[in-house]
Amino acid sequence: MAILTRKAILEAQDLARQTINVPKWGGEVIIQEMTAAQRLEFERLIMDDENSVRLLLVAFCAVDEAGELLFTPEDVRKLALS
Repeated sequence: MAILTRKAILEAQDLARQTINVPKWGGEVIIQEMTAAQRLEFERLIMDDENSVRLLLVAFCAVDEAGELLFTPEDVRKLALS
């Protein structure tokens, strides 16, 4: 097994992704693991409002095909209405 370099570790594309069907929205959404920075921000936000945990998970994990987040934390209120 090869010894990894600093560069190889930092450039690794290691966030798992899964495409899931969301019939309520009429299509599929790609869900990706959060980065460490995203997890820290998520944890900070759920301390402020524990009722929004599931919606915050969607905001921090739903991505487009390029891996960019679809929603911002500010979108959580809009998601609650959908």
